[in-house]
Amino acid sequence: MRAMVEPSSETNEPFIGFSRLHDATLETIVLDWPNGVVEIRLKTVSGTVVLQASAVARLSCPRLHPWGSSSSVNEVRSALTSDSRRVVEIEMQSGDVIAIEAGSFTTES
Repeated sequence: MRAMVEPSSETNEPFIGFSRLHDATLETIVLDWPNGVVEIRLKTVSGTVVLQASAVARLSCPRLHPWGSSSSVNEVRSALTSDSRRVVEIEMQSGDVIAIEAGSFTTES
């Protein structure tokens, strides 16, 4: 099931369920450079969740492990830029923050 990402007026979460990604395991990050698409595959207790970003302008993916090695998600945050792009940040339990700036996001589970 694919859902469009819309900001929640109360929580600023782009889709219901960011909180359920705490402790999810990051499996893959794929950048389709020619098409400007990033796909992130996460394994949760409920199954696999795929976060897809389209019209990607920026991807930052450090893997420095400042808090120690981990493939688990700590927190996911979202914000709008001044030019109406959305930035989604995935803070890993390693302390690394993966950031994607894109025109739109969808999820599939």
